[in-house]
Amino acid sequence: MEGYARRVISRDRHNPAVYENYLKNCSIALDYYIRAGKEKKAAEFLRYTAAVDELMEQAEQSASPLAFKIKDKPKLELSDEYTTYLEEMNRLWEETQ
Repeated sequence: MEGYARRVISRDRHNPAVYENYLKNCSIALDYYIRAGKEKKAAEFLRYTAAVDELMEQAEQSASPLAFKIKDKPKLELSDEYTTYLEEMNRLWEETQ
């Protein structure tokens, strides 16, 4: 799943919906592996979730400087629900390190 999801993100990396979908899928996988008692796989998906901030930052840095000069500036922001979820997953990830 991870490799496929990263390819999808790379093709549309300035679309917040892509990241939200990725987070939703990681959340489902994380929940499944926690319930199944597979701690290594759960930790793997927690790491993938925590890396979303970095992926979004890379996308913003890769935007053309001209993109920020146009009237409708590109915005790469998640909805409040996903922002809160991502913050919580990042906190959990940091606690496991």
